[in-house]
Amino acid sequence: MAISSEYSFYSVKTVQQAVRQVLNALVYEGIDEAHLEADLLVAHVLGISRTELFARLPDTFPEGSIFALMLLVNRRCNREPLAYLIGWREFYGLCFTVRSGVLIPRQETETLVDEAIRVARKRYACGPAIADVGCGCGAIAVSLALHLPQSRIYAVDSNPVALDLTALNSDKHNVRERVAIDEGDLLSPVDKPVEIVVANLPYIRSRNVHSLQAEVLHEPQEALDGGYDGLQVIRRLLEQLPQKLVSGGALLLECDPDQASVLADEVGKMYPKSELRILQDLTRRDRVVEALF
Repeated sequence: MAISSEYSFYSVKTVQQAVRQVLNALVYEGIDEAHLEADLLVAHVLGISRTELFARLPDTFPEGSIFALMLLVNRRCNREPLAYLIGWREFYGLCFTVRSGVLIPRQETETLVDEAIRVARKRYACGPAIADVGCGCGAIAVSLALHLPQSRIYAVDSNPVALDLTALNSDKHNVRERVAIDEGDLLSPVDKPVEIVVANLPYIRSRNVHSLQAEVLHEPQEALDGGYDGLQVIRRLLEQLPQKLVSGGALLLECDPDQASVLADEVGKMYPKSELRILQDLTRRDRVVEALF
C-alpha cells in the first residue's frame, strides 16, 4: 500500500510539517496512537529523541531525509510494527534494541518481571539463579539482572537472532557479566538447577494465529504459535523442570488469560505439592501462573 497522494511529503518544509503529514497518513490508515508514532518516526529519521523533536519543530526539515521518511511511513501503513521500523521498544522503563525476526516485548509481560523480582527478594536473600526461557531480545533477563544485582541470569532461546539481541541489550545495560546466553531447546542448555524459572513462551492457539492483529503477523510465528491448545510448548518445559529447578524453587509462566485456570490445573496435577497462584496484569486479566515448590 503506497501513501495516498493526498499526503505528499515533497511540500514539507519544516519539522512540524513533517510530523503533521506523517500524522495525517497514520490517522487515515487507522493506526492506533498515531500522534505518538508520528513523533517517533520523524525523530528516528532525524536521529534525535522525541524530547529533542519538540524543540526542533520550527526547524527546516532536511530535504535529503524526505524519501527515507516516506519509506518508513509506507511500511507502517502496511502494518509493519513501529518497533521494527525505529529499532527499539521500551520495556520496564528501559530501552531495548529490537529487530525483525524476534518477538517485540509487551507491557503485559512486565507482570512476570514484577513477580519474579518480588519472589527473588522474599525467598532468596543471597541472590538466586534465574532461567529466562525463550528470552527473545533479552527484555526479561536484562530487567531482572538490573533489579536483582546479586542474581545470575541464564537467558535461553533457540533463535540465534534473539540471542544476538540479548547479548547486545545486556551490553547496553551493563549486565553482560551476569547474563549467561545459551542456544537450545527450553531448559536443555541450563547446566545446573536454578532457583527461579520464568518463561514467556508461545501460547497462541494454532487456529488463532492468522486472525491476530496485522502488526503481530509480522512477528515470528514460532514465537507465537503454542500448538492446538496453546500449551504444547509450555508442557515440554514442565516436563524438564525436575532436573532444572531446585527444591523450594519457583516457576512463573506467562499465558493467555483464558488459559490461566487450565494451565494452573495442569501444573497442579504434575506437581501436586506446589503452591499455585494466578496473577493479573495491569488490565486485570489473568496473565501469570506461579508455582512455588
